[in-house]
Amino acid sequence: MKHSVDDVSMFAQHSDKTHALTLLQDGVDRVVKWSKAKKMIMNANNSEISFFSNDNREASWTPSKFLVLAIFLLN
Repeated sequence: MKHSVDDVSMFAQHSDKTHALTLLQDGVDRVVKWSKAKKMIMNANNSEISFFSNDNREASWTPSKFLVLAIFLLN
C-alpha cells in the first residue's frame, strides 16, 4: 500500500532567482528520494510553486515548472 506525501513546504532564498530555484530543486530531489524509499507518492498535480519579491519589476516572473516535472518524472 502506498501513502501520499501531504503538506510539504520548502523555501529557498537568494538574490539570483536561478540559484534559488537550484536550491529548491535540491530540496525537491531529496524529498522525492525519501518518499520513494518510504513507498510514498508525491502527486505533481497537487503541487505548486510560489514566488515572492519586493521588486515590482519581477511581478510577472513565473518560476520554472522543472520542479514539478521532477516530482512527476521520479514517481
